[in-house]
Amino acid sequence: MDEFVERHIVALLEAEGVRVLGGNQKAADEALVRVEEIEAQMALVSDQWIDRKITQAQFDRQNARLLAQLEDQQAQLRSARPALGLEEFAGTNAGDAWENATVVEKRAVLKVLIDTAGLRIDIDKIGPGAFSAAGANPYEGIRVEWEQALESFSN
Repeated sequence: MDEFVERHIVALLEAEGVRVLGGNQKAADEALVRVEEIEAQMALVSDQWIDRKITQAQFDRQNARLLAQLEDQQAQLRSARPALGLEEFAGTNAGDAWENATVVEKRAVLKVLIDTAGLRIDIDKIGPGAFSAAGANPYEGIRVEWEQALESFSN
């Protein structure tokens, strides 16, 4: 049962982790793109200065302007990401983060998911011998649901 539930939790964290852990995926993606663009512009200015295509004063002026923009976008990126300590559980690396997390860390993530995303794990009562029957699905009757998710993950 633990593996079944964990598989569903990781699937949600990979798909919507930023949003359900308190971030804004669209804003984070946009800020990350802007950060990368500004860093590329800074590299270009640096190359122009190294190649002596611009003066020191021009370099200083452009670098100061770009640095201010970079710091602003990095702040926006930080504010769009999940709460401190949970960011590694959001996105494509959520599975690795979950696998390497301690029980205390997993409980913290689950608490946030319960409180903010409406995580519910329902386990129906089953009768004796239900899992020993030929072709029985050991996960039948287990539902993992999220109130704030785009879709429910259930068996």
